[in-house]
Amino acid sequence: MLNQIPQPLLQPRRLGDLLLPNRVVMAPLTRGRANNPGHVPNDLMREYYEQRATAGLIISEGIWVSEDGQGWLGAPGIYNREQVAGWKAITDAIHGKGGRIFAQLWHQGAVSHPSFFHDGRLPLAAIGDRSDADGARCEWNDDDDNSARDDAGRHSASHRRLPQRRKDR
Repeated sequence: MLNQIPQPLLQPRRLGDLLLPNRVVMAPLTRGRANNPGHVPNDLMREYYEQRATAGLIISEGIWVSEDGQGWLGAPGIYNREQVAGWKAITDAIHGKGGRIFAQLWHQGAVSHPSFFHDGRLPLAAIGDRSDADGARCEWNDDDDNSARDDAGRHSASHRRLPQRRKDR
């Protein structure tokens, strides 16, 4: 006898103006399969996503929005024509099976590393040139922990000196 218990997970669900065929959402899983010089989505990635097209919604792996936004080995981009064509092949395959996909757009910013840039550039970050008003500058340290350090040699998680709270308040 077949299971007659209703399965809410497999029932359609509206998400904004999208009607999802079920409530299964595939979380983003950065797989590092675009490990090529142009960070171009490829056939292996198309096959991976196409196999999962029956999920109600797929959230893609992290996708670079610009060359300056790199920070994860093998992650794909979507900032040039070749990359867009690669993602079009993937989304066409998913849509051909009735699936839906959202892109997880990425820019690693200050948590990136200079090793992603072979021309000597530092990663681009929202904190500008990594200097604060008093001229302190963060530099990358090549020791084993690959962390950033400020002028005084202190670890700098945010790559800039943060204002200190005054103790007399």
